[in-house]
Amino acid sequence: MIRLLLTTVVPLLAPLVIYGGWLLLARRRQRRAESGRPSLLAAIPWTPLLVAGFLLAAGAMIGSGLLVGTAPWADYEPARWRDGAIVPGGPR
Repeated sequence: MIRLLLTTVVPLLAPLVIYGGWLLLARRRQRRAESGRPSLLAAIPWTPLLVAGFLLAAGAMIGSGLLVGTAPWADYEPARWRDGAIVPGGPR
């Protein structure tokens, strides 16, 4: 039953639900514009927030690439089973 829902019903109804949500938000936005009240989304400084997010993400990727891990040429030994226990893998 759950498989039927996940493979058939949800993919068929998801676009309808998304469109309905977008339609409700668009109507609410139009009513606010007609009443003269600014919307909350219009008051948010999107450009500085996006730039800061991209810079933080780039810094995290560069930092983790430089500071975490082993040398690219190091050999990796996968986890293995030895004497009834799992020995974790890692660089040799």
